[in-house]
Amino acid sequence: LMKFTLLFVFFPLFLVSQNRDSLANLHYKVRFSIQGKYTATQFDCYMRYEVQDSYKTHNSSQYSVFNGKINSEHTFNPELKIDFELPLWLKLTCGVNYNSTKFNIQSDQVFYLEQYIYDPNSTPGSGSSPDVIGSVITYDTLGYNKDAIEISGFNTFTGLGLSKQYKRFNFDIDYCFSINRITNGFAVRKIYDNNNTLEKTEAYNFMSNNLSFAHNFSTSISYRFYKNISFKLGFQYSKNDRDVVNSSYQHYAQFKRAKYQSVFAGFAVSFL
Repeated sequence: LMKFTLLFVFFPLFLVSQNRDSLANLHYKVRFSIQGKYTATQFDCYMRYEVQDSYKTHNSSQYSVFNGKINSEHTFNPELKIDFELPLWLKLTCGVNYNSTKFNIQSDQVFYLEQYIYDPNSTPGSGSSPDVIGSVITYDTLGYNKDAIEISGFNTFTGLGLSKQYKRFNFDIDYCFSINRITNGFAVRKIYDNNNTLEKTEAYNFMSNNLSFAHNFSTSISYRFYKNISFKLGFQYSKNDRDVVNSSYQHYAQFKRAKYQSVFAGFAVSFL
């Protein structure tokens, strides 16, 4: 793995340093970009929180369920990107960024009760119970919950692109495949009764060490304003490659069809 990593990093540097066509076209050889991404996310969300109790006479549970479409808050996340420019305007690109998604949901708080009906003619033997011939189920709405949720993690990405220099300007189009490791899913819940009175506030973690994958398409323009330093501005569209699911004893969360739209800006330093 170490040999492969070194080959991946240094082979493009060797290739472009030996290629006269790249020099003739005044291409950058290596470009490091430090940029910030201002991102909005849309996805379908299903979340369930449940506490269950079972007794000989009945089963009961208290739960809240949200199932709907989410438009997240806008978040600002940092990114480090490296471009290895090749002849014929081609390039390899890779990098890492921190990614956080913040959103709010509201769900009803429901109390479920199933009471068993027993056969009065049944006679339990030693260690047995009367026969159950039916049940009565009731639901009560106890209030509602408001959850403020943040999901955070780190992305690593690699891909291909086109890069064209014209005087002080550099134009880029990229495709990257990214792997996102979710390190934390944290929520602050405010619980209200039916009279809109805040009863209590609690916090919980519901997701960690979960992987997701995404396809990323971006375009950008850079302007070299001083020696080898450029200002960079661009747009990126990303789409999840698969659903993200997390399940624990009390919490279940599923995020489907996530799409990300980002505007990014930063500075690039190039080395010939």
